[in-house]
Amino acid sequence: MATIRTAVQLYDGMTGPIKSIVKVMGTCISSFEAMQTASDHAGDTGSLIQARAELTKVAGQIEEIENNINHSAQAQRRVTNEMDNSSAAADGLWSKVKGIAASIGGIMALQKVLGLSDQMAGTEARLSLIVDDGGSVKALEKKIMESAQRSRSAYLDVADAVAKLGLMAGDAFKNNDEMIKFAELMNKNFVIAGASAQEQSSAMYQLNQAMGSGRLQGDEYKAIIENAPLLAQAIEQYMRNAGVEGTMKEWSADGLLTAKVIKTALFSSTRRALVGG
Repeated sequence: MATIRTAVQLYDGMTGPIKSIVKVMGTCISSFEAMQTASDHAGDTGSLIQARAELTKVAGQIEEIENNINHSAQAQRRVTNEMDNSSAAADGLWSKVKGIAASIGGIMALQKVLGLSDQMAGTEARLSLIVDDGGSVKALEKKIMESAQRSRSAYLDVADAVAKLGLMAGDAFKNNDEMIKFAELMNKNFVIAGASAQEQSSAMYQLNQAMGSGRLQGDEYKAIIENAPLLAQAIEQYMRNAGVEGTMKEWSADGLLTAKVIKTALFSSTRRALVGG
């Protein structure tokens, strides 16, 4: 049977870390709320609201436990020999301690969501470097959000892809709209091909490298062949329609698979699909 002294000692040992967690999480939530407001609520706020509710509950439980400790300590001094009463009080306090532990666990489970604030801030900073036509980051984010919804992709994944295309291969595109369209079509191709998250990440990384260098060669070529077969098929069909003889491997070795060829082949494949071949 737990004693009041045991419960009090346990709480005294954990009160500092608990209060620190509450303070840090409160700061994180406030920062995330500010970011949501600045970005016109581009993300899902459901988990943020839940986190704020959990913090409020924990703060209330901490205050309640402190009150219980004071009452229990007084009771123990008055009835040191009344073990039944002391045990009952200890059990109640122990339940409170377990309750706050459960609440802390709920908050920690939301860390993954709150941790996205750093990723969002980094992505927004990169997007600010590629905004064109005198537009705003907010307008660009809105376009990316709409693209993510059309391709059923995560907003941050699409935003990250667009930002990297702009920074690494901006010269291969006329404007932001082309980059968004390119990223969207690639995401749709991944979905159709059933590519895993790891395969998508690998293919997009290598594709960004290829678009940045202006050529699809070496490791980039291998990654596209293995992880983005629909894009490879589109490129091959485009080259054959253009009357170019040879194979994909030969075209790659000869430096014929340029960034312009990749982009045009991908866009052309979409137009063919819309008109039925």
